[in-house]
Amino acid sequence: MKKLFSLFFLLGFLSLPLCGNETTDPIRALAYEGERLYRAGDYRNAVKKWEAGVESSRAINNQKLISYFLTNLAVVYTSIGDYQKALLYDEQALTIARIIGSQNDIATILGSMGNIYGALGMYQKAQGYYEESLGIFRQQDSRENVGTLLSSLGNVYVNLGDYQKALAFQQEALGIKRESGDKIGISDTLTNLGLVYRHFGDYRKAISYFQEAHLLATENSHQSGIATALSNMGVAYADLGDYQKALSYHEEVLKIAKLLGDKNGIGTSLGNIGIVLKNLGEYSKAISYLDRSLAYFKNTGYVQKIMEAVNALGTLYRELGDYDKALSCYQEALATCKEINFSQGIGMSLLNCGDLAADTGDRDKALSFYKQALDAFKQANSSTHDTELRIADIYLEEGNLALAEKEYTRLSDPERLGRLNLRKKNYLVATDYYEGLLQQDLKTREARYLFADYCGLGYGYYGGRKYEKAADNLIKAIQIVEDQREALGDGEKANFFAATINGFQRTEPYEQMIQTQLALNRPEIAFRYSESIKARLLVESIASQHHSLAQTLPEGLAKKEEELTIKLRGIRKEMLVLYKNKQMGLYKQREKELEKVKEDLGDFVGSMRTTQPEYAAIHYPRAISSEEIDLQDSEALIEFEVTNDATYVFLVKGNYKTLSVVTINKSRKEIQDMVLYYKSYFDTVDRDADLANFDAQKGQELYNTLLFEVMQSVPEWMSVVIVPDEILGILPFESLVIYAPDKKIVAEGKYGPFPQGIKYLGGKYSVSYAQSGTALTLARSLKKGGAKEGLALAVCDPVFSPKDRRLSGGERKEGDDQAQHMRGLIASWKKMGMSGIREKGKAQADAPEEQPLFTRLEKTKE
Repeated sequence: MKKLFSLFFLLGFLSLPLCGNETTDPIRALAYEGERLYRAGDYRNAVKKWEAGVESSRAINNQKLISYFLTNLAVVYTSIGDYQKALLYDEQALTIARIIGSQNDIATILGSMGNIYGALGMYQKAQGYYEESLGIFRQQDSRENVGTLLSSLGNVYVNLGDYQKALAFQQEALGIKRESGDKIGISDTLTNLGLVYRHFGDYRKAISYFQEAHLLATENSHQSGIATALSNMGVAYADLGDYQKALSYHEEVLKIAKLLGDKNGIGTSLGNIGIVLKNLGEYSKAISYLDRSLAYFKNTGYVQKIMEAVNALGTLYRELGDYDKALSCYQEALATCKEINFSQGIGMSLLNCGDLAADTGDRDKALSFYKQALDAFKQANSSTHDTELRIADIYLEEGNLALAEKEYTRLSDPERLGRLNLRKKNYLVATDYYEGLLQQDLKTREARYLFADYCGLGYGYYGGRKYEKAADNLIKAIQIVEDQREALGDGEKANFFAATINGFQRTEPYEQMIQTQLALNRPEIAFRYSESIKARLLVESIASQHHSLAQTLPEGLAKKEEELTIKLRGIRKEMLVLYKNKQMGLYKQREKELEKVKEDLGDFVGSMRTTQPEYAAIHYPRAISSEEIDLQDSEALIEFEVTNDATYVFLVKGNYKTLSVVTINKSRKEIQDMVLYYKSYFDTVDRDADLANFDAQKGQELYNTLLFEVMQSVPEWMSVVIVPDEILGILPFESLVIYAPDKKIVAEGKYGPFPQGIKYLGGKYSVSYAQSGTALTLARSLKKGGAKEGLALAVCDPVFSPKDRRLSGGERKEGDDQAQHMRGLIASWKKMGMSGIREKGKAQADAPEEQPLFTRLEKTKE
């Protein structure tokens, strides 16, 4: 949905042929009425008028009129995204124009065909048509049309990635427009120049061109030009991370579009507002605006925009974890593409469906969608490379390493071959692949590729026991993650850590660093990394909801914070694009600016820790050391870190503040299976008699695995604070069995039958839980500071599944923030590895309502 407001100039309609014959007056009326309807965005009725015009013109055998109507039909079908039909009409019109010998008509139709191929993404073909059209207009010395064609060619070169050539064409076009005094043309070309600079990554210069275009359009009351400039300013400010300013511009554009009755403009503005709201984390409002955008495009019949709108909605639902609605959206996009036989769009929609199925762990369905997408791309004569790689990825996930390797080798993908060799534990081969990739990727500095390279090298060197080298690469991967997050808005951060980039989840380098530092005998550093990821996820969630704290921040400080945050975010985004486009002069300039802004922000946060400690603790959390944890002398903190190969247990005792570590040689899968088996007992207690089925031996086995060794140094008089990780988040630790008799004895008690002679962890120790040592310390420091005294949290009959009937009961109403917010929280919780029913980094389909992640606690509501 977040696309350029205008990619190509339409050359306009053919001139309506003059004729003194009275019989042509009704035809002229059809022509003018069609143009009026088209400009008002009523494409369906414009089509009806012009199709009637074709029939009437054929009845009097006026070839010039037939050509006029056919060309205009091509324009309107291009606008609604039915490109095949548009091409058909243009080809018919071109044949007539060549027979008549009208060079002006031929050039105009060629330009129209260039627009169509540009819209289809076939930019080289578009370039050929534009150049042929340009040649004819140059021969005719039609300066206005030459300027228009140059600008269209400039837009093509933007999409071909040749920004220098694009800039040259737009500047030449601007010169012609200024020479002719065409103020509206000047305004449009200034906008296109701004788009070129936006692609360069020089957002500030882009904005200056948009502002100049806006001023000129305003002076000439050119409403559509005003709207275009404002819309592009909104997109540019979003690029800079200033979402509030972006929102204000898009809202202004919406007012203009409504004033003009421009349904297409209304739909586009609503979609742009929806995307900005999503970035701000206002999901319910975002969905409402995207829904309304879709409704407008359906009303106009604009197929391309319908497809974009449903895909944007699908992506948002996918991020919120509402996979059913996401799939429904992707399938609607698929149906829309099939309507017009748009093979490229069919392929992309099927890819989205496949990715969604892969997210939910349904590999068979994913494979089926990918194979269908492959056929669609072949039919469209498009590249099938990415689709074939996705199919090979499924083979890798299924454990079919031989077939995956065969495909990766055939497709020459060293990144995936590196990942495959990590899976095969061929660490030397894997590091060779990633070292080669790193040298290439350092030239372009594409963050996602560098992240994967450094992760791959970190894993490879760790597997080869070169721990210092592993740590060096992992810290670089972590730094990329941190830099990327600085460039995001609050809404964009919501599922940031859950994403998988080129085979590696963003949390993985932190996890691998813990193992690496432990291998280097640096437990304190390992503990800090364990804390950093746990603390960040929770504390930032608190910060996003802690509106009262934001309101208590003095206005001057709040404004200063906003300015620094937006500057930091914007410079980060600019630098990524500038480096990619080899604009090294500007890159170095922005790099210096970034250092200054970071220094200013550091000073600001430092002063806030003194003057606004509560606010600073929540909004700028620091992962603390074991010595800094706020523990009483009678408390012991036990923190778990679950990894692929082993689980680590950190122990901090309040009276000593010393850190010790125990390694449990059980894989993530083994721990997961043990916990799920043990928890299944609690999920199947439906009546009193079921209490007798408790398997004490399994409870003791789990205690021995997780806690026996670490508890040897925790005396009975100490209270235990447990920080679980992943699957352990659903384990009731109090119920773990310290001692069980060899023979099971069941007695009848006040609440029903129970196994006798068993000693539980909760019977020996006072057990409580914390999300992290940092979160525990933050909560206690806020309490000591008198914050929110007297308040308590009571959770009654909570929602555990997005399929809970309380979320899906009835039609969603506009402004229904709670349901969508809850969906977002559940999705984030699952993706953080807390669902307890999947391996880390792999998605899982939502459990049906009858079998949620946890059973409902309906009695707590009473």
